[in-house]
Amino acid sequence: MSPASDPLAVFVPDGPPASAPLWEEEAHPWSPALVGHYLAAIDTAHALVLDPFARHPAVAAAAVNVGHRVLAINLDPTRLLALRLSLSPPEPRVVDMGFSTLADSLKGNEPLSRHLSDLYLTVCPHCGERTTADYFIWDGDAAMPVEKWVRCPSCNAAGLSPVTAEDRHILEQVEPRGAFYWQLLGRLVAPQDILSERAAQLVALYTPRNRYALTELTLRAEALVDDAATLRAVRGLLLACLERCHSLSPPGAPDRPARPARLRPPRRFVERNVWKAFVESHRALRTRAPTTDVSWASGLRALLEAGTPLVLSQQATARALARALPPGAVDLVMTEPPRPDPAEYALAFLWTGWLFGREATGPLRSLAVLRSTDWDWYAEATGGVFSALRETLRPGGKVILACNARDDQMLPALLRASADAGLRLDAAVARPGPAPVAHRLVFSAAPRGSHPLPSSLADRNRVGREAVLDTLRRLGQPAEGKVLAWTVLWAWSQQGTIKALPGGESPTTPPTQQAEPADLLAEAAAVLVPDEDLTMVVPAKESQHATNSPLEAAWWLAHPAQADPPLADRVDSFVYDDLCQGEGQSEEDLATATYAAFPGILTPSLGLIRASLASYAIEEPPGTWRLRPEDVPASRAAEQGEIVALLLALGRRLGYDVRPVGPDDARWQPCRVIWLDEGRPARGFIIQTSAAISPLLAAPGSAPALMARHGLIPGGRAALVAYKLQQVPGWAEMVAGQGWQFIKNRHLRRLASLADLDRAGFAARLGLDPIGEQPETQLSLF
Repeated sequence: MSPASDPLAVFVPDGPPASAPLWEEEAHPWSPALVGHYLAAIDTAHALVLDPFARHPAVAAAAVNVGHRVLAINLDPTRLLALRLSLSPPEPRVVDMGFSTLADSLKGNEPLSRHLSDLYLTVCPHCGERTTADYFIWDGDAAMPVEKWVRCPSCNAAGLSPVTAEDRHILEQVEPRGAFYWQLLGRLVAPQDILSERAAQLVALYTPRNRYALTELTLRAEALVDDAATLRAVRGLLLACLERCHSLSPPGAPDRPARPARLRPPRRFVERNVWKAFVESHRALRTRAPTTDVSWASGLRALLEAGTPLVLSQQATARALARALPPGAVDLVMTEPPRPDPAEYALAFLWTGWLFGREATGPLRSLAVLRSTDWDWYAEATGGVFSALRETLRPGGKVILACNARDDQMLPALLRASADAGLRLDAAVARPGPAPVAHRLVFSAAPRGSHPLPSSLADRNRVGREAVLDTLRRLGQPAEGKVLAWTVLWAWSQQGTIKALPGGESPTTPPTQQAEPADLLAEAAAVLVPDEDLTMVVPAKESQHATNSPLEAAWWLAHPAQADPPLADRVDSFVYDDLCQGEGQSEEDLATATYAAFPGILTPSLGLIRASLASYAIEEPPGTWRLRPEDVPASRAAEQGEIVALLLALGRRLGYDVRPVGPDDARWQPCRVIWLDEGRPARGFIIQTSAAISPLLAAPGSAPALMARHGLIPGGRAALVAYKLQQVPGWAEMVAGQGWQFIKNRHLRRLASLADLDRAGFAARLGLDPIGEQPETQLSLF
């Protein structure tokens, strides 16, 4: 749907996970390249970039580096806290000051550091020396810890061991509902608040010991730290602990910050040592160095009047912001829309109250009560945000949404929300693959006062149908119904008719009823009907949701002669040609070049790029990929000639009449060598240096139609062939239906070396070296 020349239709991936993320935001970062790609759409100096769901430091960093101003807002102040500390890490002395203020403060007659550390005191099971446990493993049914992980500094032993009576005795000294419990609850809700029960449920996500330690640190920080920068640093350390020390992590889960997908502790869960987590977070933060020189605005007015790059972060709603901003003040909106995740909303409410107090939880109260995902509510709420932001957007400004969708309804929900707000889709990209699917959506404001184009059911189906057929022609290969539904929704959104329900609107009036995201997905699926142009190549699996079955099927053109070459083969060829340039490159650079060459709906999966890279290249040195010596074009051409000669000689040995096939001999295409038995074609061979599948799918000439057919490939191509046949729906069945059997070049050489080989032995041994390294799990010869 997006012109191939449109740079906004080029997919740019997220950044790689940070090696040692302190906060969850750093575990799934945006790359500077992603932000810079869309910042190029701004044609004014000192532009104002708005991130209304701010969480990625890369937005502000990249915008400031090119001279723009950034306004970052979020209802969740913990997101803004992590963002600010990621962009502007405090100086080591500031971090040390905050840490030592708490560690050295007295709890009774001992330092707080000793008091909190002793909460996790235990005995090494190997040498008997006293030490502290890194964590305990709880049995949720028994409501008690049952194992502990100890790394003993005395004997250097490390591992799990059963808890002892002394371990349980220490735990019993912490009152589950002592004064600190009620102080923490009071930071979330007032007495008799309607959210009191919900708040108590959330507080219970931390064990009494961890709850006590974290609340002690929080309250002392507020009482003892009077410098704003130092308090911010301490709160950042505490946020890192809150994200690690809940009871929602099962044993074996990595020790990294996370916002869990559910609020129910597993039957066995990990209770991490809060004081150790606090110490480790302190060490990590104090070694941080700023990667970008960011100046922070004192307020909105200062930001708007600035002629230099500034960043302002605020806890605010989009509607409140729209009232404060002049119309047309924003040049670009770029954000990751949040998922409708009740667990994430609830934890945001809990951590906000824990760190900032009850007043800061106000904007999050309505979200904290959500118990399940409601896509209709999400579309309506997000549409309200977009409507408010639309008023702040300058003429010609863009709204960029980049997200990773774990649910198929995320895309229709965002498209409906944008339509509600009067936004028109300009470009769309989705990188296929296992969930989550990466989506990139680019919108501009539709003319004010305009309505969606009149659309009957027939008109909408025609537009959707054309989008499906065009997509399949451009892909050149079968596609899953879900992928084709994306193109239908994109086409309707671009046309401005996504709001209209089929058959429910007059052709002269704007729509009055909104389709729920599930309805939109069902409407897109309804376009997928087999007929003279479209065929189902892989049926949907049995499902209780019959209306969604077309999305689970795979589809292909009934008459594919006009289709482009298959995308999988084009990507394979592009990667090889790029490697042939002779310069070693990283996987990231090659993926970037591939995405630029295949924009929009052609965006390939990362798995295909990696499989192609591994097929032709070696990683030498680590991080740099170079073409294998045997895959240099001259070497492959020589091998191809060798295989032709070997087939001719072997065929004569086995008593066949053999002949090479010239490029102009259409009778035998696509074969290069033919073995005939008493004048009748017996076996045909296609000889390839690549993993291309399209030659095997082409209609054969009249002569090879009934003979056995074989595809000769280098051994290095086997895994890539297997990957394509597994990932492109219908291809394995099509190749098998055409009667093709793959043979590795090395296997042919092995057979040719057998002195006693006869026709029966040749046929019996063909499948002994399958194209997958593990025959029980990989595709083998057909």
